[in-house]
Amino acid sequence: MSKMARVLIADDEPDLIEDYHCALSQFEAGNPDARLAELQDELFGPQQSNGSLPQVELVAVNQGDAAVREISLARSESRPFSVAFLDVRMPPGMSGLDAAMKIREIDADLPIVIVTAYTDVQMIDLAKKVPPADRLFVLQKPFHTTEIQQLTIALTARWELDRLKASGNPDVAEDELRHLQDLLGNLPGGVAVYDERERLVHKNGEIEALFPNMKDSFRIGAAYATLRDNLAEQLLPERVLKRPMQANTEGGGHIVAQGGTAIRRVAGNRWMMIAERAQPSGGSVVQFLDITAMKVAEQRRMINGTMTHLSRFAEELLNRLEPAKRGGALRLDPVAEGDDSDVTQRLQQDLTPVAQRLQLTPRATMLDALINEVVAQLVPGLPLSITLETVSSIGLWPVFVDPAQVKQALRALVDNAVEAIGRDGRIYVESMNVRATRDALPEMPGLRSGDYVCIRVTDNGSGMASEVIDRAFMPYFTTKDTQDHRGMGLTTAFSIVNQSGGFLYIDSDGQSETQVRLFFPRAPIAAPGKSAAIRH
Repeated sequence: MSKMARVLIADDEPDLIEDYHCALSQFEAGNPDARLAELQDELFGPQQSNGSLPQVELVAVNQGDAAVREISLARSESRPFSVAFLDVRMPPGMSGLDAAMKIREIDADLPIVIVTAYTDVQMIDLAKKVPPADRLFVLQKPFHTTEIQQLTIALTARWELDRLKASGNPDVAEDELRHLQDLLGNLPGGVAVYDERERLVHKNGEIEALFPNMKDSFRIGAAYATLRDNLAEQLLPERVLKRPMQANTEGGGHIVAQGGTAIRRVAGNRWMMIAERAQPSGGSVVQFLDITAMKVAEQRRMINGTMTHLSRFAEELLNRLEPAKRGGALRLDPVAEGDDSDVTQRLQQDLTPVAQRLQLTPRATMLDALINEVVAQLVPGLPLSITLETVSSIGLWPVFVDPAQVKQALRALVDNAVEAIGRDGRIYVESMNVRATRDALPEMPGLRSGDYVCIRVTDNGSGMASEVIDRAFMPYFTTKDTQDHRGMGLTTAFSIVNQSGGFLYIDSDGQSETQVRLFFPRAPIAAPGKSAAIRH
């Protein structure tokens, strides 16, 4: 491979340009970490961990016409780009789509990734305007660094390999081609290679780990149709998010269009990025990448955004409700019998947690003692078939919370777990110190670097589908009988944690386990003679 892969970024938002730099920083030439790896190679010989990764020269512009000029200049200087990421809209100038069409006139082989936050961008329409389809991709915002890294590595490798093969130069060193093959082979995820007869001829070790119940599909010599049909039972077809052409998993055809990519939800609340590429000699290569962590982070960002908007709406309702109540002009349900004041009071009680206006009285608290107190209260009322266990780390840090409110949140979570289990099962309530690092932050949006105490409630009940998690914190949402459940338990728990400066996340396999984690910031160490305080 060329010593330097050139990547073009066109986006009018400086923060997103910075995101690209962060995603590719470990590959960028001149980066201190990259230079450290080079010195390590010089001292100890080539290291397997970075031997197949390209170095990247990142060129960033903020307008479409500037991107076109960079492509033209690169071609004239014989320093072509190996992949271009174009934001679909970059006002006030040329759009990303218009820029892609002009770029295609200059470079017919350049892989182009259209980046967009809009859902009205259709891949089929784009492929007609910017052919060929196998060199055009769509990346949805908000994206994860994993997507940027994998697209850059994979597209750079394939572009370089195609360029070398197309040159027909017999002097191309075999070790260079071998290096390219190693690069593709070392990509994270599972890889399956099929020959022209659609028989499996090569696979890597990770593919069976991704699909442990489909081992027969990955035996050497297994038919492509076997993989396609078995995979159709695992995929949830109603949630196709990205594809360059019509995907087909039923009655023949391909898993995704050859040369295309798709992101599909798999049974068990998992997400897979699937790429299929036809080979010049016949057959195809299918690659699977588990991107569940990225999709969960995306889901959490959406939930946090939704709850923020709901909070503002509820706050505005409360502001308008109070003077109307005092003036006696409020009539919420003229048909219902009873005092309007009772209905108004209940509505105010429900809106208060949604609006993040709970009255908290925080103080330094040890969560392990608080958990033990709640469990001692709940255990006598549990069915004998359900076991509730607690595990606390030694040396737990103090947190600054309202103990009564946190106990309320914890009781709501345990109650939900009990109902999810139904008959026989276990509930674990754990507490531990957690040091949030930058590496973990993309999967836990909102969480900042620092020290936290985490409460983790795990049950082995029926699990929560992804669609249920999407709405779990919404007021009045419940999957249970509405006569007995008002759907405010998780809403209130979310508000208590949020107002305490913490974060609440739900994880579930959708089938047999659910885990809820509450993160509370470690209490600051008060200066001598002073007490810590919390501000709302």
